[in-house]
Amino acid sequence: MDNEKAIRFELECRRTGNFHDTVADVQFSTMPRHMEREACTLAAMSIKLYHLEHDIARHLKVSFDKDYGPDWHCVCGKHFGSFVTFEPECFIYFRIGTTAFMLFKTTTRRLPIIEQHLENIIVTPRTILAGNTSKNVE
Repeated sequence: MDNEKAIRFELECRRTGNFHDTVADVQFSTMPRHMEREACTLAAMSIKLYHLEHDIARHLKVSFDKDYGPDWHCVCGKHFGSFVTFEPECFIYFRIGTTAFMLFKTTTRRLPIIEQHLENIIVTPRTILAGNTSKNVE
């Protein structure tokens, strides 16, 4: 979905409230209530906007980066484990239906050289066999 269409859809969702039938079940949060509401609202809109979990997570991350400063991270999906460090009042874990969302902010030291090349990195799925870390398994 192109950016202009996504923005129009988001504005329409906000105007009509057609995403409010979605129930977000907050499991754990250190965020103030207004940030919790924004995270859950954005997640509900993102589910309607995008089909891929990667795109849903990116929408939340980019929105929170814009509204609350950089270094937000978002993980969403049906099954995942995590062990993260986050800033005070900057973590929420919630579910919408069968999809779980974890949104949090970290403080990191930025490396400009790496940042410039992040867009060119392509992650390819592979399985690493124990004791043999050099082979890709298709």
